[in-house]
Amino acid sequence: MAISNSISNQALTTTSAVTFSSVSAGSSAVAGSLFSYPTTASKGTLALTAIDNTGNFAGVLSNALLGQSTTWSLPDPGVSAANIAVNTGSLVSGNLVSYTGTDGLLVDSGISAASIATIVDWIPAPSSPVTASVNTGYIITSATAVTITLPVTAAVGSIVAIAGEGAGGWVLAPGAAQTIKVLGASASTSVTSAEQYDCIEVICTVANTRWVMRSSVSTGFNVV
Repeated sequence: MAISNSISNQALTTTSAVTFSSVSAGSSAVAGSLFSYPTTASKGTLALTAIDNTGNFAGVLSNALLGQSTTWSLPDPGVSAANIAVNTGSLVSGNLVSYTGTDGLLVDSGISAASIATIVDWIPAPSSPVTASVNTGYIITSATAVTITLPVTAAVGSIVAIAGEGAGGWVLAPGAAQTIKVLGASASTSVTSAEQYDCIEVICTVANTRWVMRSSVSTGFNVV
């Protein structure tokens, strides 16, 4: 198979493997692109095209040392032009990352994700007793008292919260070997609301066992 160099634009069509040590598309001051077609007709192309740099610099795409065969997929950004986020330094595991500038450069923020305030997911509480899930808030809507029992397993910093709405009120119960610290009092049996709209939030300070009230709205809980 012979390819003439006398034509400025050429198409090489073959189903056989063609090996070149290097392939150039265009030349200095003459733009060129490499196009790859998928197996289905009229389903677009993948193009690799150079644009003007600020100087005579080369942009190189190269893989790192791989331990397996890998396919990288570019997600659909949903717009006609987008940037790929890259990092030019090092990132710390467990830290948040942030953008710098508008060109998609990522930097380590120096802020640990664990230091961010825990987010509580609020859900309506059932009318029957329930064992709480960590980092969950329960909205009490029942006309009868609802018992919320603390989770058996909870890491330090885990949160359980209750907001009163129903006339029946609520009971927050520690489990076996658990205590709830309410100001100067210690509850080993229950903390019970006094009014319909009483609220409480407790945080785990000793894994699995000790919880401390960190906020409340009440005329006075019944602590037992």
